[in-house]
Amino acid sequence: MLVGIMWTIAFVAPSAAVEAPAFLDAEQVAGPVDMGFMISGLAVALGWALFGAATFRANVYPRAAAIVLALGALLAAAPFPATTLLFDLAVVWMGVITVRSLATEPSAEPMEAQPQA
Repeated sequence: MLVGIMWTIAFVAPSAAVEAPAFLDAEQVAGPVDMGFMISGLAVALGWALFGAATFRANVYPRAAAIVLALGALLAAAPFPATTLLFDLAVVWMGVITVRSLATEPSAEPMEAQPQA
């Protein structure tokens, strides 16, 4: 869903600026486009919040990181500036933990078949 939002911003908005600049000058885009943005954004935020809750329950990452991720995802859905900072921090935090754990664990090479006698 997030890809659809980004696609619209990248390709539809420039075309609309040429063909219907008044459409983009409006305070709020009316109709199905606005509703689609809101539903998609809320679905993405809810999905990340549920991922944070599942991560909290599974104890895969530090519980504080999971809480920050879930709260940051819900806060990111708010229509205010800089609301994604908490979410971004949680994603970076979990990414660093993942990279560090991959660097310290031995690589899992596939075992070769041993000939049987």
